[in-house]
Amino acid sequence: MADLIGFEGHPTTDAPFDLNEYPAMWKNPAFIPWNFTQYRDFDIINERNSSCVLPTFWDQNGTTVPLDASVLSLGCLESDFDQYGDLADPLNPDWRQQLSKYASVQDRLREWKPSVMDKLTHLSCLIITALDFDAIRIDKATQIVVGSLVDWSQGVRRCAQELGKDNFFITGEVLGSDAYDALYYGRGRTTAQRPSNFSSAANMTQDSDYFLRDQDHRALDAAAFHYPMYNALVRFLGVDNNVKSFTPLDIDFASVWEQVFLANDVLNPKTNLVDPRHMFGTSNFDTFRWASLQDGKQKSVLGTFITNLVIPGIPLLYYGEEQNIYLYDSTSSTYLFGRQAMTSTQAWKRHGCYALGSDSYFNMPFGEATKGCQDDWNALDHFDPTADSRRLFRRFNQLRSTYGALRDGFNLTQLGKWTHSIELHDPFNATLETGLWSVLRTMMRGYEALPNMDNDGIWLLYSNTNASTTYSFDCMTERGIFSPYPEVSAVRNLFPPYEAYALLTPLGGSETPFCMPNITLEAYGFKALVPIKRWTPSIPALTKFHPGHDYRILSDELDADMTSLDISFEFDTVMDCDSVTNSLSFSMSSSSISGQPTITNIQCKLVANPDLTNIPGSSTSVWAWSATLHDLPDGVLTVTIDKPSDWTGSSTTQAVDHLLIRKGLRDNVLVFPQNDYSQSGSFQRQSENVYAFIHKAYGADRFRYSWNFGRNWTEWKSWENITIMEADLFTSPDTLWNGAHIMVQYWSEATLSMAHVVHADTDYSGPPRRVPQFLVRGDFNRWGTDGGIQSSMIPNSNGLWELEISSSWPSQVQLNVWAFDDYYYGDVDGDGVLDRLPPDTMASNFLTLPTPPRSHLTWLLLVNDSAMTWSLEARGKSSLSATVYTLLLILPTLTGLLAVATFIAIFYGVRHNQYGISSQGASRGFPKLFRSLQSKKGDSADILEKSICDQDEAIAGQSPIDRKPRRTVLIATLEYEILDWKIKVRIGGLGVMSTLMGKALPGSDLVWIVPKVGDVHYPSGETVDPIKVVIFGEPYLVDVETHAVDNITYILLDSPVFRAQTKADPYPARMDDLSSSVFYSTWNQAIAAIMCRLPQIDIYHINDYHGGLAPLYLLPKVRPVCLSLHNAEFQGLWPLRTQDEIKEVCSAFNITQEICIKYVQFGNTFNLLHAAASYISIHQNSVGVAGVSDKYGKRSLARYPALWILKNIDSLPNPDPDDVAPVTNTMQVNDVKVDEVKEAYRVENKRQAQEWAGLEQDAHSDLFVFVGRWSKQKGIDLIADVIPSINVQLIVVGPVIDLYGRFAAEKFCKLAALYPGRIYSRPEFTSLPPCVFNGADFALIPSRDEPFGLVAVEFGRKGALGIGSRVGGLGSMPGWWYPIESDSISHLLSQFTRTIEKALKSTSQERAILRARSAVQRFPVIEWRQKIDDFHKRSIAASGSTGPAIQGHRLAIECTQADTVHGRVEDHPRPFLGNVTMPNRPFGPHSLVSSMDSISSIVEDKRNSPLNKVATSFTDADGDAYSQFAQQLHDLNPSNSLQELSIGKYLSKSEEAFFGEYKRVKLSRASSMLSSQGSLLWMPSRNSRPSPESLSALDTPTSPSDQTIPADLLVPMSRLQIFLSHEIGSWPIYTIIVALGQLLSATSLQMTLLTGRNWEDSKQIYVITSIFLVASAIWYLLYRLRPSVYALSAPWIFFGISFLLIGLPSLMTTSSSIHRVLSSVASCFYAIASAAAFLFFSLNFGEENGVASEVWTMRACIIQGSQQVWVAVLWYWAYTLNNKDGNVVQPWWIALVVWPLAIMSFAFAYILFYGLPEYYRQTPPRIPYFFRTLMRRKLVPWFFVSEILRNYWLSGSYGRSWSYLWGVDIPKWRVLLLVITFFVFIWVGILSVFMHMSKSHTWLLPVFAVGLGAPRWCQMLWGSSSLAFYLPWAGNAGPYLGVSLWLWLGVLDAVQGVGLGMILLQVLSRFHVCATLAIAQIVGSICVMVARASAPNRLGPGSVFPGAGKWDFSNGVS
Repeated sequence: MADLIGFEGHPTTDAPFDLNEYPAMWKNPAFIPWNFTQYRDFDIINERNSSCVLPTFWDQNGTTVPLDASVLSLGCLESDFDQYGDLADPLNPDWRQQLSKYASVQDRLREWKPSVMDKLTHLSCLIITALDFDAIRIDKATQIVVGSLVDWSQGVRRCAQELGKDNFFITGEVLGSDAYDALYYGRGRTTAQRPSNFSSAANMTQDSDYFLRDQDHRALDAAAFHYPMYNALVRFLGVDNNVKSFTPLDIDFASVWEQVFLANDVLNPKTNLVDPRHMFGTSNFDTFRWASLQDGKQKSVLGTFITNLVIPGIPLLYYGEEQNIYLYDSTSSTYLFGRQAMTSTQAWKRHGCYALGSDSYFNMPFGEATKGCQDDWNALDHFDPTADSRRLFRRFNQLRSTYGALRDGFNLTQLGKWTHSIELHDPFNATLETGLWSVLRTMMRGYEALPNMDNDGIWLLYSNTNASTTYSFDCMTERGIFSPYPEVSAVRNLFPPYEAYALLTPLGGSETPFCMPNITLEAYGFKALVPIKRWTPSIPALTKFHPGHDYRILSDELDADMTSLDISFEFDTVMDCDSVTNSLSFSMSSSSISGQPTITNIQCKLVANPDLTNIPGSSTSVWAWSATLHDLPDGVLTVTIDKPSDWTGSSTTQAVDHLLIRKGLRDNVLVFPQNDYSQSGSFQRQSENVYAFIHKAYGADRFRYSWNFGRNWTEWKSWENITIMEADLFTSPDTLWNGAHIMVQYWSEATLSMAHVVHADTDYSGPPRRVPQFLVRGDFNRWGTDGGIQSSMIPNSNGLWELEISSSWPSQVQLNVWAFDDYYYGDVDGDGVLDRLPPDTMASNFLTLPTPPRSHLTWLLLVNDSAMTWSLEARGKSSLSATVYTLLLILPTLTGLLAVATFIAIFYGVRHNQYGISSQGASRGFPKLFRSLQSKKGDSADILEKSICDQDEAIAGQSPIDRKPRRTVLIATLEYEILDWKIKVRIGGLGVMSTLMGKALPGSDLVWIVPKVGDVHYPSGETVDPIKVVIFGEPYLVDVETHAVDNITYILLDSPVFRAQTKADPYPARMDDLSSSVFYSTWNQAIAAIMCRLPQIDIYHINDYHGGLAPLYLLPKVRPVCLSLHNAEFQGLWPLRTQDEIKEVCSAFNITQEICIKYVQFGNTFNLLHAAASYISIHQNSVGVAGVSDKYGKRSLARYPALWILKNIDSLPNPDPDDVAPVTNTMQVNDVKVDEVKEAYRVENKRQAQEWAGLEQDAHSDLFVFVGRWSKQKGIDLIADVIPSINVQLIVVGPVIDLYGRFAAEKFCKLAALYPGRIYSRPEFTSLPPCVFNGADFALIPSRDEPFGLVAVEFGRKGALGIGSRVGGLGSMPGWWYPIESDSISHLLSQFTRTIEKALKSTSQERAILRARSAVQRFPVIEWRQKIDDFHKRSIAASGSTGPAIQGHRLAIECTQADTVHGRVEDHPRPFLGNVTMPNRPFGPHSLVSSMDSISSIVEDKRNSPLNKVATSFTDADGDAYSQFAQQLHDLNPSNSLQELSIGKYLSKSEEAFFGEYKRVKLSRASSMLSSQGSLLWMPSRNSRPSPESLSALDTPTSPSDQTIPADLLVPMSRLQIFLSHEIGSWPIYTIIVALGQLLSATSLQMTLLTGRNWEDSKQIYVITSIFLVASAIWYLLYRLRPSVYALSAPWIFFGISFLLIGLPSLMTTSSSIHRVLSSVASCFYAIASAAAFLFFSLNFGEENGVASEVWTMRACIIQGSQQVWVAVLWYWAYTLNNKDGNVVQPWWIALVVWPLAIMSFAFAYILFYGLPEYYRQTPPRIPYFFRTLMRRKLVPWFFVSEILRNYWLSGSYGRSWSYLWGVDIPKWRVLLLVITFFVFIWVGILSVFMHMSKSHTWLLPVFAVGLGAPRWCQMLWGSSSLAFYLPWAGNAGPYLGVSLWLWLGVLDAVQGVGLGMILLQVLSRFHVCATLAIAQIVGSICVMVARASAPNRLGPGSVFPGAGKWDFSNGVS
């Protein structure tokens, strides 16, 4: 039977034995002859028959096997096959083996099923009838149930009788104990039925009680090869069996024979007489060859002597024994057999060195078998009639035909033995009895004497001693050797040398036997002694032929026929010379060559010195015949000797013997088959269409040829000298080789062989070849499935095929010629010769590549296709491996740390500015146009050398003709100064610069719009027409007055909106609520109205965001504007999250949604700063925006996405308003000298300052001063935190602005008490005396953001050196300045402290020179004036080419004014909003109180406005945090001042606690709201706001914290939203789901794995990647067009569909094609879902934008680490599928895994859609010109470049790199431990470090990530190249170190991924991150597809990851 059936659950593995049986299926194997995939006559039936009865089973003791009732009740399946499982172990009970698949490779028919037995019997009868044979052998007969074998034998005998075969012989192979085997012979016999003695057995009849079955139920007639006897013979001859027999037989063969005689049924059923017919032999096709062992020939002959002459029975000879063939073709050490061919063949010699050893025998004494490949005899013909064993076996047969006792003598009597025991040293402690045995073989009494034969007994002696031994005996004792022949005094040996022995006369009378005094036996010798008168001579035999059988002669190329050869024949008897001559005949097979050889010079003589034989009993040469052979042509000569007679003529050889002689040229493969490649031009192209081949294998009779290396052959043809072939035959699309190649195979009748093949090429210039290619598969290329690793060998210059192989050692490979689906070449026995076996062989057919020497890494595999041998050369250098390992281990980390160190050194280092600005009078970053003006001659150069006053006079003195046209500039600020009215409204930097514009621009007319505030009394100005503004559709009037001073025209706006503010705080408290929208709407509409009324205005100069909306009201008319950025941190933001908010904000500001979308909206906010930037970008090509310091513009452009619409931002550095002197270059900073007088007076100034502040008057104490607003921006908290740890004096003065200032004031108060005389604190605006400026040592300016920093200039010029941050405009004055690269409090405190300490270390001389240099620092107004003039010019010029404006609408501002009553328009049409009902409550009179009431009335009217729903912020409204802080200050000290009592840290914790409580209250109130409504909603309500009824239930706060959260700010939440908002750890539940989406999107590998394979072909990759690409774009569009909730929930639907589809095939009985379709569709759906990965990443934690950097770091690391572990698990799954059939349908339980995942995915889609917070339900953000602005971010193009490089160069090797992890040759559980160690523990450690460091250094992780370089490339280099496979320098730890390095690089790659993500999140907004990642996915997808088609590493490492492990430097770099 074949192996066609598999069992369910175990289709390709062993199925444990199970009496319940397995459902079976057809395996349909791919490799089987004739497509024989099923048994056509037998069926698999998986239905159970409960009435089925099992047959009777027997055990090795010969007793029945009891089966309990539970087993018998099972019944059996109806199948024609036994389906009980596999039993590969032969030691299992026989009855189980009879029911199971044999050796797991042969199916078992259920022969005990009647229908099956009928078919088997019928088939046997058909065969007997057709082939007409008289006997049959049953292989493995004991594998059949005894009863079934009886039934079959009965049927076969019945059939044979019908054919006239009355004595049909059935024999079989019987393996088992003697008791078990006896059941299978004849009628069977149990141990209880054995006769008591030999006599009883000899006299039994068919009627005796010694049988198991009746007379008609007989099984086997005899054993085909009696294994118990063979096992005894093996032990007798000294070979130690590794497995004991069940009942081992004795090696006293007389006793053995008696055992067999008693145990077995030996009656002949036809004659009813004793007729033992067991077949005894020494070997068969399943056993080893005796000649292969040491002394093997002698043992073989002795064993044959015993089986032929000693033991009664049928002698069995196996072919080749007579020739002493000794080669093996075994493919396993557990199963030795030799089936060497008798005809001549080179292959047997090539494979002749056996090296496997034996598992079945201990210390198997192999001899010749281990070196047979060196013996040319093995390649010759083995039908040699001169073989000595052949002559001896012939003598055995002659003796059996001469002496009846040797043929049918069933009595075997042991006469004696003279032996001793030796230990065999095996596990059984067995011993071997060795010595001399004497036995007598006689006929049984009662049997007729055989006619014409000697029927008397024969005396046999034999010895198993391994040396020649002489035995001497004392005939006077019982130890003597006594003759069995009475009255015979002499005996003679029947074997050469036919010696005679004289026996001693018996001493005890005539009845005493004669005695042999001594005898010598050779090693393993034997003798057959008979009385001399009964001795029979041997028939003559040929003993030698010269020159030898199958001799080869090399022809003379000049005259091949001129060959003479001396030949001779030797015989062991004197022959008749003429008879021998006459018996000779010559048959010449010479193909087309004519001629017949002749003989001359015949001579006959005796042999003087015959060759000796080493085989006991073999004859030697006595007589010789010789002659000379002439005229021998090329070919094969057969010499025949036909029965020559001896010299007496009475006896002949009785044989016709044939001998061969071959002659030919070197290229005659019939003579010299090793010369199998023709290079003599035998294959030629005769013409364009014809090839010709000239045959030279003379001696051949027929031939055939192949044109494609043996894949196809022609029919056999008769010999012809030249064969003509069409050229088309050699051109085929399948041809993969160059040139034309032909193989010609020859057959010779004389040699009976067709093992002669010649190869030839034409049109080919390479080395000789016998194969078109060699493909190699093995561990190194995943057994051929990895097409990226070179598998094709290439021929080298030496004619050998070679391939460099890198792998984990030791490793195994196989070779194949055509593809990895055909016969494979391996080396089963390790002899260095390739073995070709079918792909389904069970043999271990591999080339085993050992571990290379320690100095090398890889092997060069070399194959000789002529001899089909293989060898290895070590390659690679271990030193290179160690070097690369060290570099990869250290270098990425080192460069990362170096990057951090460099970053810290450059960006963290405190800068000691010793000289101030770079050069006096330089432009400090202004456009090149102005810088060029300074070098030109003329007015521009001259004017710089005049003071500001001189310029004013010059301009005033010009005539009207000479005077240039005056420019009218409009500015509008909320801070201002009216000099003549002595009115100042919060004059900060913005107000100062606005005032300076009026003073410093005498050549321009300045129109300055200012609002009247409530707490200032204004003199009366000139009243003009009021301005109409429209708010929420209602028109209102704003009163206007003008006031002119010099070139300034003030336009004062008077409205309750403005009057609500004060001179100290002219700005609204917020800029995101309803009241602030009314304020800024009124302000911007008023500005626009002024611009409309004053067409003479040349340019509107916008300062910050406040008036940025005004130009939009004039559209479509475009007016020139410019924008100065004083503080871009504040931008004027109102929410546009919903349509309600959009409508409300547009109505408040009186603009259309179209204008809003195009100019104002940025993301989900209404952004005034963006409005101005958009206007300038669109209409002025980005010309007209500047920062107020050299760096502030660039910093703002990089920092604020709202400005990214601009191409660039200029710098317009502010001047020092007091610096009005002309600009000269006469003073160089380096030349400045210290003013000693001034320095001396500083001591007094310091004393006065200390006295003024009430400080201790100490000239040596360092005096610090801070003057400015007490706010977070100014860093007041940092001063309060640092100052306790520094022993200095401090004066700190300024108004409290925010919480930081408020807390700082309290802390300073405490510090003043703790350190009296050191600290002076006044938290209010205070005029400082000059002594403070002139006496202070240092001015503290630790601003977090400072556009210009005028205070640094003011203090520096007066002698107080600056200590502060280097941001914005700070850092240009001499002093000590630190950079800010993180908003972390720890970082700021550290930087500030270091800077102070560094300043304090300066000497008095250093400070003096710095003060001197500070005093001459110039920030001249004249320079600033020239810059601003150029700024205005360029802005106006740019406005000339305006961009597209909104068409089709009217101006929003009317330039005329209607009649008014009390400031309100009665009924005026609103051009934008149409006519609406007028409000009931207009603005009231202009008093502060009433103004506030009026604003309150508007807010009250719009109580339900979305603008009232402002974002909650932490303001400490209840003062709880402040009071607790004040209380804790009692324990203030320098240490805790920087830690828990640090203001910034304390407020951060308080804010965190506030929002935690806020969230708790929010969820609590939402739950209460649902409870009060009795709602069971699990979906969000459609109402955007809670009802008044629900709010009323919340009027009473449930806790003090509730009071901080207004109830009307709450948004209704469903229970699902409430549930998802709860946190696990610090993660809201919804974020975990979104993170899972990101995790699943990391790779779609799991979908491929679920299909049952771990690879995808190119078509699938292109399709899936294309789908991924398109899906990425669609997901992004969905995100931009619809609320985020859709884009986050919809992917889960596709996840669910993919999981649902992937589970279907496991439950469907569909074809593999349907399975593949479903799997492909599922993969496509998964690709669609995973394309949303960028959304899962960028939109997660959407409501938590304000969390600390370390929290983001922690979250990113957790997700990234989880991804790493998940991907590692997936690749282990992929590893388990290596070399698996990709078409296998997954088991049913896969559905139980994936369908719950599908349900979970659908549930997640529902949960997210209905449960995500309101943040995800906002209107999609809109950013004008988004992609244009995106690409202006330098980071983004670089990110895309990195994606392109990464995906193109690394995508092809990604899977290969991961495969290394699990493919390394170490236990997988240890790999898992390493994965957990690195991806969990080490990852957590790194996470912890970076989390801790991120508290102070938010850029540490990103910088470290960038500094890592390319860790993924390094990881892939290590995992994909040949370096990692073998680390000889690491010893046994090498694999672990290799994997550890790979994992470490993977950790670094993950760190880099987190770092790059952090860069995106910190540098870009969420909108930009989403777009960037979406585009990256699209670009990456394109690159993956392009890479698949064109990348060097698209399939393998290629040149991207060079195989450095193969590099060899012995001949340079190769």
